[in-house]
Amino acid sequence: MRHTKISTVICAIVYTLLNIGCTKTEYETEMKPYTDVLSVYLSDQYLGKDQLRGVISKDSITVYWNPELQTPTQITPIIEIAEGATISPASGTPISFDGKTVYTVTAENGQTKEYVFHVKKTQEVPVFTAVVGTLDYLNILEGSSWSVTPLTQERSGVYLNLLGEYFLAGGNVSDIKVYAQRVHDGFEFDLPLDTATVTNTNLRVELPKFSNQQDTGMHKIWIKVGDLVSDSKNFFMRSPNFASGGTVTSVLKQHNQEVYPGQTLTFDYNYTDRYDGALTRYYKPEHLHIVLLGLRAVERIDTTVNPRTGVETYRTIYKNKTFQIQDFTATDSKVDFVLPAEAEEFVGGHIMSVQFLYNFINQHGIWTHLSGDMAVQYGQTTVMYSQRGTTSYTTIGSAKNRN
Repeated sequence: MRHTKISTVICAIVYTLLNIGCTKTEYETEMKPYTDVLSVYLSDQYLGKDQLRGVISKDSITVYWNPELQTPTQITPIIEIAEGATISPASGTPISFDGKTVYTVTAENGQTKEYVFHVKKTQEVPVFTAVVGTLDYLNILEGSSWSVTPLTQERSGVYLNLLGEYFLAGGNVSDIKVYAQRVHDGFEFDLPLDTATVTNTNLRVELPKFSNQQDTGMHKIWIKVGDLVSDSKNFFMRSPNFASGGTVTSVLKQHNQEVYPGQTLTFDYNYTDRYDGALTRYYKPEHLHIVLLGLRAVERIDTTVNPRTGVETYRTIYKNKTFQIQDFTATDSKVDFVLPAEAEEFVGGHIMSVQFLYNFINQHGIWTHLSGDMAVQYGQTTVMYSQRGTTSYTTIGSAKNRN
């Protein structure tokens, strides 16, 4: 009797598992409603091309044909449609070159959509409307500008999206060329096209890798399809921030000494980069705008007493100030500036940090700068000196006690 119960339980479990394994979900049995045409090309060889592509727009399919070339009597479209759908006439069926052919796509659930196929005996001039990019690299401070990022270009590339129309009017991706010209000297270079993502309205191109040949400033971009060229769009490349591939070594000659207001401080420094000087060329002495000098001193010490234990605790309150020093002397290896008289209020304190703030060329071709926290955020400063986390300080003495 006991064996019979066990057998019954085992059979019930097996039956349940078989039913679970064989039962389809509601999603799997639902009839698909898709009537999309995904891609179209002509299977015949035209103009020496294996695939002359059609342009899909809403309920129309257009193949652009160069009117100077001889026309065939028939063409054979190869049409890719949505999963589960059917199309009539079938893909691969020859149709007349002239006139219009209506294709009906029927979804798995019975819904239908008609597409009108026709050949247009002209090649539309590509219309170029906008340059956009990945938000991480777009410089929101100046609108349609780009900040060069050497390390990102090395690791994953930096891309632009070009928006417009008629990019596939030539019928083949190989007809498309994108190139740029640097305005200040006329230097032209190609922008490699991501051929796998091309559509009739969007092109994805890669910026050249950072080098001495590449320069910042205003550029113009054109799209060429066959022999037809679009109007140009302006594109501005800002100078790269120093942290994106540069290294600075610097020594404050008065480090770990007492310095006084009115005394000249000297920084010996050296900039290097991994791009044969392509990065450091933007951080020349003549581009130095301001020296940012950060000072710190004890303002007061607050004392609190625990009412239960009577134990005193102490909290040090600091005062901090950043001075913007515009009067300095700079060479390729040294910067001299005077500790301002206002540093007298920080006697007993110390130098916390020194940063160099550099100018850069804006999209109007003018050397300019950012200020305050924005300059730090967008990489227009280099950290020359920092005493955070150290125990040896360059302290501030009173000018009255200076020998």
